[in-house]
Amino acid sequence: MGKVLVVDDNIQNCELIEDILTTWGYRVVKAYQGVDAIQSAETQLPDIILLDVMLPGMNGFEVCHELKRNETTQNIPIIMLTVLNDLEDRLRGLKVGADTFLSKPINYNELKYLISTFINRKMTIDSMENYKQLVDVFLTMIQNFDALLYTRACTTHKYCDRVAGLLFLDEQQRTRLSVGAFLQDIGYIAGPPAIDHQTAGAQIFRPLKMSKWLNILVQHHHEQADSPHFPRELALERNVLPELEILTTVNRFIDLCVVQPDREMAADLLQEEAQQGYWNTVVVEALHQFIKDEKIMEKLAIAN
Repeated sequence: MGKVLVVDDNIQNCELIEDILTTWGYRVVKAYQGVDAIQSAETQLPDIILLDVMLPGMNGFEVCHELKRNETTQNIPIIMLTVLNDLEDRLRGLKVGADTFLSKPINYNELKYLISTFINRKMTIDSMENYKQLVDVFLTMIQNFDALLYTRACTTHKYCDRVAGLLFLDEQQRTRLSVGAFLQDIGYIAGPPAIDHQTAGAQIFRPLKMSKWLNILVQHHHEQADSPHFPRELALERNVLPELEILTTVNRFIDLCVVQPDREMAADLLQEEAQQGYWNTVVVEALHQFIKDEKIMEKLAIAN
């Protein structure tokens, strides 16, 4: 589930917390002094740190400051454990980069929730950084190959991201949708001319772990929701069905904008198709709402 570094000069406290965290499925690393905590964080790279404020020598505030200014450890969440309730001390902790505080004696239900929340958030951010590097490389290739294809990728991403926000997709879903929107057409520039760009794109990403979900988006980003080829069961299995439904709908909307440049009218046409079962109606309604909002903002900008 994750690795937790527990820092407390009280050995009994460390062992008690270790026992509890172990029963929750976490791996535990312990440190009893500030300097040891910094070294352990750099070498062990835990997913989260439980840091006692009252340490001998180098106190918790100083340790937190060092960890947060160190490039290797700065993204590791830190929960500071304290008996201090003074607002000034808590502000001091926030200034040196603490992510949150937990008062002693520890409420273990609260601790369990905080650890789970921060570890999940860190894993999402770590994944986003890896995806971002990959996306940046391929986007540069697309931009150098075909400016129009690059513009299409950016436009697709914009609409997908806005719809995802309106439909309250979580961070992981929005990240996957972002990657799919940017990279769905990579097969145009790197695949053999004898095969379609969807298949070519899937071949490019096949060696990557993310291909398990990304290739569903790449291979089926033009598929109608009512098509027998729409991979609903597989998308459900790989947890990318909402992403696929948004991506396919947005792609259809962009295609309609080519023949009907007025976006509201294009969105109306899309609604008519959704009523016939071609697209997910909830996604279409969210897209239609964004188009209306976008029009209003444009008018306000012109008026100002």
